[in-house]
Amino acid sequence: MDREQWTSLLDRWSEEWLSVDDPGGDGPGTTEIRARGGLGFAPATVDEIRAAENRLGRALPPSLRAFFLVSNGWRQAGEFVHRLAGAQELAWLKDTDDAHWAEAYAWCDELLLPVPTGEDEQSPQGEQNEQQQNEDHEGEEQRNEQGDGDGDGDGETGIATESVVISRSLRLSLEADAAVLFLDPKDVDENGEWAAYWLASWDGMPAERHTSFWELMNRLYASFHALRQPPGRTREHWEARTEEARHAALDGAVDEPLKEFEQAARFGRERADVLRFQMLVMLGDRHTVSLTRLLTCRIGDRNVLELPSMAAEFLPLLFDEERSYRRLPHAWSPRQYLEGHGPEPVRELLAAYAARSETPDFRISYGNPEFDAPVHELAARLAAEPAFRVPDPFDGPAPTFVDGGRYRPGESPYDRYRSAQEEKQRLYERAWPQLHRALTLWRPRSEHHLAPVVLLADPVLAPLITPERGREFLAMARR
Repeated sequence: MDREQWTSLLDRWSEEWLSVDDPGGDGPGTTEIRARGGLGFAPATVDEIRAAENRLGRALPPSLRAFFLVSNGWRQAGEFVHRLAGAQELAWLKDTDDAHWAEAYAWCDELLLPVPTGEDEQSPQGEQNEQQQNEDHEGEEQRNEQGDGDGDGDGETGIATESVVISRSLRLSLEADAAVLFLDPKDVDENGEWAAYWLASWDGMPAERHTSFWELMNRLYASFHALRQPPGRTREHWEARTEEARHAALDGAVDEPLKEFEQAARFGRERADVLRFQMLVMLGDRHTVSLTRLLTCRIGDRNVLELPSMAAEFLPLLFDEERSYRRLPHAWSPRQYLEGHGPEPVRELLAAYAARSETPDFRISYGNPEFDAPVHELAARLAAEPAFRVPDPFDGPAPTFVDGGRYRPGESPYDRYRSAQEEKQRLYERAWPQLHRALTLWRPRSEHHLAPVVLLADPVLAPLITPERGREFLAMARR
């Protein structure tokens, strides 16, 4: 990572930060940032970097050294880290006032350690194990005494727990909102880069690993874009890349557009998540981009459900997902969340759709007429099969047993349901060619549409779309 790359990123970051209206309000440092014209500091000298390395007992990773030669520290690294250390401010985390992070995670690690068995404690084998542990501990202390200045135990083997990684790491962040950034000197790649971490107590996630300080800073830059949505070249770049990926997806590409959408979404391009959701759902993944996340996305100045083409696809999915929450009485479904906390236009849409879906002549639209008609015909034919009319015994009250608490063979509702499921699979195998022919006629409803995800809202048709068949569909050219 060279100075030119750092200069390009940091200059653009400062420019975009200053372009956002009231980016930091009257918070600490905001006036100074504007007076200085940016988020950076004067570059460090080579001598200052060498002095830091001598003090720490380690050569710094290349991307951090190059960063210091451009800016000796940084302000507002994302929205939650207000100051990054300069070379003279670097310190081992265990020697700073952030040492409590290691202590907190050491307590968590203890909860995950295996508990010794009574046999080990009382048997000769247990005594041998204890003796071996004592010898190992003495050996570890000797190895630590011969360490390199960071006190991390050079002789460590196996997988380090989070507390071990934190305690041996180099702290980068000086001021942050219940968060910390650090580099792990024991996790070094072939280029000499140390693994870099973001850890926050409030996000409920493990420490987030990146391959280098450069990668970590790019992640923080992306998070700034996602939260602040600054105008400028970066935003325009990812909007253009999203549109290019959409065209590639409609031409039958799958994996590359997904990667592009993922990266664009990190930079706050919510349309990318709307497009990515459709592809992922067809591949059997409903979790990477959740329905709740999807339905809070905005395209332009409107919620995604305010776009008629998207409402036609996503509202049926939203109402169908309600079925999966019947057995979770204390969980909030995405529909309940939006009805309680969604914007007023969205709540009105939900109420109107709920009323409409209760009318006798209501039926889902699967898309363009050439596609819609054969799909409705197939769905009606399958639904008329006896196997599709066998109730799921797990959906209602527990069946009442007869004859002394036993069913005659084949008469249990569970037996009937299992037999019906087997018959459904045979029917689906015969129905797939017809649906496949219909899918060749499918066309997107709008420039935000990549796949007929509304099929998955129909409990009769949804099992036809396996991940393999979903990928087969996505590989079709369809425009």
